[in-house]
Amino acid sequence: MLDTPVVLSIFNRPDLTRLVFQAIARARPKRLFVLADGPRSPEEAALCARTRAVTERVDWDCDVKTNFSEVNLGCRQRCASGFDWVFAQVDSAIFLEDDCVPDPTFFRFCEVMLEHYRDDTRIMMITGSNYLGSWKADRQSYHFSYFGSPWGWASWRRAWKFYDVTMKLWGDQEIKARIRDVLADEECFAFQAWRFDLLSANLADRHSWDLPWSFARLMQSGLTVVPAVNLISNRGCLGGDTAPPPTHPVANLPTEPMSFPIRFHPFVSVDRLYDVLHIRRIAGRDPISSEPRAGGGHHIRSPLKRMTKAILRTLAPDATMPYRVAKRLEQKQRQLRLVASNTVRRLKGAPDGLPIPPARLVSLVQGTENVQEFLTDGRDTALEVMRVLTANGVEIGKLRTILDFGCGCGRVLRHVHAITGAQLYGTDYNPQAIDWCRRKLTFAQFEVNGLAPPLLYEKEQFDLIYALSVFTHLPESLQLAWMVELSRVLKPHGYMLMTTHGECFLPHMREEEQKSFRSGRLVVREAGSAGSNPFFTAHPFEYMKTHLPPDLAIVGFVPETRRKGEPPSRLCWQDGYVLAKRSG
Repeated sequence: MLDTPVVLSIFNRPDLTRLVFQAIARARPKRLFVLADGPRSPEEAALCARTRAVTERVDWDCDVKTNFSEVNLGCRQRCASGFDWVFAQVDSAIFLEDDCVPDPTFFRFCEVMLEHYRDDTRIMMITGSNYLGSWKADRQSYHFSYFGSPWGWASWRRAWKFYDVTMKLWGDQEIKARIRDVLADEECFAFQAWRFDLLSANLADRHSWDLPWSFARLMQSGLTVVPAVNLISNRGCLGGDTAPPPTHPVANLPTEPMSFPIRFHPFVSVDRLYDVLHIRRIAGRDPISSEPRAGGGHHIRSPLKRMTKAILRTLAPDATMPYRVAKRLEQKQRQLRLVASNTVRRLKGAPDGLPIPPARLVSLVQGTENVQEFLTDGRDTALEVMRVLTANGVEIGKLRTILDFGCGCGRVLRHVHAITGAQLYGTDYNPQAIDWCRRKLTFAQFEVNGLAPPLLYEKEQFDLIYALSVFTHLPESLQLAWMVELSRVLKPHGYMLMTTHGECFLPHMREEEQKSFRSGRLVVREAGSAGSNPFFTAHPFEYMKTHLPPDLAIVGFVPETRRKGEPPSRLCWQDGYVLAKRSG
């Protein structure tokens, strides 16, 4: 029998739960804790009841304790509160979710590791998942990592006490700097910081209990014991709000048995190469190898940096040079730095694992070919969109359909994808951008629209529409027409977020334009064709109040504040309006 307590988290999947429960029954733990969330609807209650019934078939000598919620808490709160309840009663435990089917050796591996590292506070977690399938299994039983999968894991009360489901310390810049130092790899930090930012921005998230656990461990420089072979197969990867799709590299991984006796390490040292490959596997990029991949850029990046520095030294302006020559060399230096930076970023890949658009499309939507700015600004804008919506009463978790109007090459939409489980749509009048999105960003549906309405969508199709820096490039006649069309495809009680040039752009206006703006009239400067970046339109707040369709109302306003000594809104450096559609 198994001496270590086992914890099983269940919800509404009786068939999957049966597979996991059968594996637990074979291990015959002396103590079993069962956590269950409540149904989200009366129709789901029967599934939840059937799932709970599976765990009643205990036919061995076992102390069973249950913690069943009658209301739906969501995975995040259910797991967090349930694990608190478990650790209030035991010092250590093994945890499984209802779709994580373990190899029989998983339980013994966890029990041995829990005992061996019980008093070593450097170790905070044991995981049964190895996303690489196998890692140096010919010469070790396990290794240490700063990352650890929650798909089958074990830990101690001494480690769990640092858990904070709110992650309130993530906003502390000193904490971020500490975690960057702990990971000691910019790619690893950027990926994990991106995930933490998304969770922190989405206050209504009901799913991710495990990211706060990862944050707690990193805060303490805590390590995870990872088996040399994979001991867990997640059978619940069917896509949806939280689960990866079945085609994801970590979905349905085969398991291998652990060999005993365990070969214990005489030292504790993190395997940093594994960490990099682990996060790349989560992001769905780069084939896995115990050596750097030939095409992965490892063998290119360092020589490229050295070569760039050498060229920059040769291009350095000299005090004896004529002024114009020196300025041209400085310009060449900036161009070379940008080329080198873009090359390195493209070799490393984006933190979200999605493709990076070609330079012409990056420049079209960003105003520069700087890939890092494209990724960072897109992420920050998506986070700000969610923050503004949440602050104005929008429940992000309840949004089912979202339209990015003027999506370009998905600069923002790729990050919205990571925040919400909604069905995503994008539309733009640039066919090249939409063609790239259709081929590369397969998580959403994309359409080409004309410069004027209509859209190819049904009436009242979307819960949320956002239009970032779109109405800033249209004449008044097209603006009014598009507002009516967007209202048509927005659901009753749905929301729209749009950005405009406001007061902070007054210094960029001519004197007559400033007078017109201050009198509440729309300012239009036709420096280029309608819809192009040079075409400039500015919207006074008074104009917005009086020129909306009758079924749309302003429920939130975020002025751009960068010229007033306050932090910028990050909504494309523009004013933001949150509009709500009235019913009927």
